[in-house]
Amino acid sequence: MMHQDPPEVTYPPPPWHCTGRMWLTTAECVHKIAVPSDLDTLGGGRRIVIGLVRYEAGTLCCDELVVGPLVRSGRRIGLLAQHIWVDDPASLWGGRRLWGIPKQLASFSWDGPTVTTSPAIDRGGAVT
Repeated sequence: MMHQDPPEVTYPPPPWHCTGRMWLTTAECVHKIAVPSDLDTLGGGRRIVIGLVRYEAGTLCCDELVVGPLVRSGRRIGLLAQHIWVDDPASLWGGRRLWGIPKQLASFSWDGPTVTTSPAIDRGGAVT
């Protein structure tokens, strides 16, 4: 299927203040993870972080799934969000335009503590 961005929507100006819940885990990849040359990976270059966030109050209320390696830039350590999915177009476009975060649209289906995610599909059948 052809990838197509959803229509751009208005998003709130920064700063965004959100509260909610977050679940994090790590996993080992078979291959080394490629990162920009100005960053060093932590965990032997094969460890990724998987985070699930449910923003329940604040500027935006939405769900978010993020995957990427832990990296270091000098003394600073952080997560390089290489893949990130959200269920809210304002979060998608705000993240892309304000902070350059490569967000994609997805759906999140909750059943108590269990969540299922899937790519968003527009009415024309394109995966977004």
